[in-house]
Amino acid sequence: MPLVYRTLVSVPEIEGDLVTVTSTVLSRWLRKRGNSGARVDFSASGRFELSNRSRALVVRHDNPDEGLTFLRLTTESDKTDGVWRTVATAVVDPELSPWHHVWIDMSVDPLDRADVPSDAPRPDVMPPEAARMILEAVDAHDGRWPMPSSPRIVRGRDDAVVAALVSTIQDPGRRMAIVATGAPRDVTVAGWRGAMATALARCTGMCAGYVLDAAALERIGGLLPESLDVPAGGVRTFLPGVDPSNEADGARHPRMSPTTLDSARDGDRIRNWVGAALARKVRDNAVGVTLPHPLRAIDALLTEETADLRSHAPPVARAPRPRPRRTTRTSPPRTRSPPPNSPPSRNVRPRSS
Repeated sequence: MPLVYRTLVSVPEIEGDLVTVTSTVLSRWLRKRGNSGARVDFSASGRFELSNRSRALVVRHDNPDEGLTFLRLTTESDKTDGVWRTVATAVVDPELSPWHHVWIDMSVDPLDRADVPSDAPRPDVMPPEAARMILEAVDAHDGRWPMPSSPRIVRGRDDAVVAALVSTIQDPGRRMAIVATGAPRDVTVAGWRGAMATALARCTGMCAGYVLDAAALERIGGLLPESLDVPAGGVRTFLPGVDPSNEADGARHPRMSPTTLDSARDGDRIRNWVGAALARKVRDNAVGVTLPHPLRAIDALLTEETADLRSHAPPVARAPRPRPRRTTRTSPPRTRSPPPNSPPSRNVRPRSS
């Protein structure tokens, strides 16, 4: 089943419970999908029928003695072009201290070619809304660097923010792309941020976006080689592994010129094809990101338990319709210290459910 989307973020240890926050977000996401108001129980493993063509599997793996909890939600939807599967996983494990992890994969199992019309369009892949909701609910990072749900403004007068952006671009441990743009002269920085937030909606969770003012552009230009410039009114996509000492490396990091982007502008609005074009390299990079070694072992464990649940659980039950109730929005407290860039390598020990 080909992978078409992946986001992988680290979350600094917080006073709250990451698994509880994640399950709350995923419950809201399921209700927003219109599956008859289905509510899935995340407190234990189980299978749920969301609709005639949609189902969910929850795997909950707890070991209170060791202070770890793994949660995985798998949703499957039968569509005209194939089976779409979204897998959201949250991991709390003291051996990965001082951070926890959340990742979301989306894959498509296409129909047999004999069943697909010759003129059928290619799947239009958009990030699952659950990714945006989780990024907004937790202090998400790509390694040591923030992974915001929408572009952030960088102003040249803020030395620390400018230095952090340069460090993020050059960090060899960065996994996801960075999309940086300078505001055109005829658009305010805030207005350009709004336009780029719309354009980058297809990249949510797969990149960190930054909008630079004129002063920040000038300062960044003095810290990076000309071959890695961030154009005013254009866009530079920094893929992982930037090598500022190699002038030829600039060709590896896509650049959309101000002339090209200007042709797609209507004031501070940007035509849809820009977002699709920016998303190509960003997505290619994201789906090629491999899980760190400890997470690969956990992923294999949860995959096995999901397969077992699918094969041996009792017949699926329709998820109950939730009763209307008032909800209050809460945000998890943020940590003061950033996590290290990559978790230590280890072997997963046997755990009891």
